This record gives sequence, C-alpha cells and structure tokens, in this order.
Amino acid sequence: MAVAEASRKVLVVEPDSTTRREIKQVCEQDGYQVVEADAGSEALRQIESSRPSVILLEVTLPDANAQREILDLMRARTEKNAGRSLFETLDYRSVLPMMGGMSGADIKEILRRALEAKVRQTVRDGSAPLVTTTDLLEAMEGYKRVRGVVEKIRYGQYL
Repeated sequence: MAVAEASRKVLVVEPDSTTRREIKQVCEQDGYQVVEADAGSEALRQIESSRPSVILLEVTLPDANAQREILDLMRARTEKNAGRSLFETLDYRSVLPMMGGMSGADIKEILRRALEAKVRQTVRDGSAPLVTTTDLLEAMEGYKRVRGVVEKIRYGQYL
C-alpha cells in the first residue's frame, strides 16, 4: 500500500494560492495526495521531505529568478536520485542570460544532454567528472541549434 500511495503523490508549485487550490482540488478528486509549494525554495524542501512522484509547475518561466529555481529543482532531484553530486557550482551569471525564453521542459532537456555527455566521457575516459558551467552552456547551444532547425522545418523553410 505504501508504494501505491507514494506513486500517487503530486507536488503543486504555484505562487497564486487560488490557482494552487484549484489544481489541488482536481488532483485530489482523481485520488492524488497533494503537497503544495508557492515558490522554488519551498518546492526543494517538499521534494526532500515528501518525495513526490510528480511535480506540477508552470511551463513558461517568466524571468531569470524562476529559471534559476527550476534549474536548482531539477539539479537537486537528479543528484538525490543519483545519490551523489553531479554538478559543480554553476556560474548563473553566464547560464541565465542564455536561458532567455526557455521553459522547464527546455531546461530539463538541456540538463539531460549535459549529463549524457558526461556519461559518454566516463565510458570513454573512465573518469566521472561533474557537469560544469561550460558543459551546460555547450548543451544549451546544441539544443538551440536543433530547436532552430525544427522550427524552420515546422514552418516550411526546409522542404
């Protein structure tokens, strides 16, 4: 029973209390246990203490502070699941300007690409280096290039 309950726990991260309450009601009607947070810092605490299986949050990130919170949330969850540090201290002054207009899904994909590159390096060299600011910036550049081509294909510029 504990496994079923844990797999039905949702963390709702939403600054607006009315919206958060509405989302909570819908989730509870569908049988989910709901944990709430109004900001990224509280969400980090809830991830540690509640171990939700699903996190609901805004997809569009309004500003650099929100993007940093999302990046920190994803880093914390990834490191917790790995049971060890995976990232060096990031230089947010370099990273955040490059993330302009990116959603949480974009950031997740960039982290995945950076981690995947480190796994390949580990297999190749036998080392297990941490993800650096440079690694993250390189993953962002590659992601933006691919996203640009996809957009051109979508709008018929590459046929």
